[in-house]
Amino acid sequence: MILTGHTVSTEQLADSASSPLSAVVARLSAEFGDDAPQASRTRVLNMRRVAGLDEVATLALLDEAAAITRSQAAAITKRGRAGKVVRMPYLLATLRGLVEATDDPTVAHAPITNDPIPSPLAVCRREKGSPSCWC
Repeated sequence: MILTGHTVSTEQLADSASSPLSAVVARLSAEFGDDAPQASRTRVLNMRRVAGLDEVATLALLDEAAAITRSQAAAITKRGRAGKVVRMPYLLATLRGLVEATDDPTVAHAPITNDPIPSPLAVCRREKGSPSCWC
């Protein structure tokens, strides 16, 4: 399944603000030094909606993506606005790879390398700016 750029409506965001999924994303945003926690929550909700996943499956994939991100923490050196290391973009890229792999591991956004841990730089084969590219 290739995730496209459909968005969650304002009403859907308001309804999901108190959900366990939103609480987990907020916690992960704090843990991984997220510069844009609201945008990250919206991205996770969009991935969930487009992929047709329920909240339990999404939470399981988020947990897996967080574990992968923690295991690669020393190699992630991206700096955010305040100069601190931000790992949330890596988590989101990993989550996207996991979400898409739940349906079909050969989709356009599958990791290019044989490395079981996708790098944010190796997740997308499409050109930047493509309507269905979130890189």
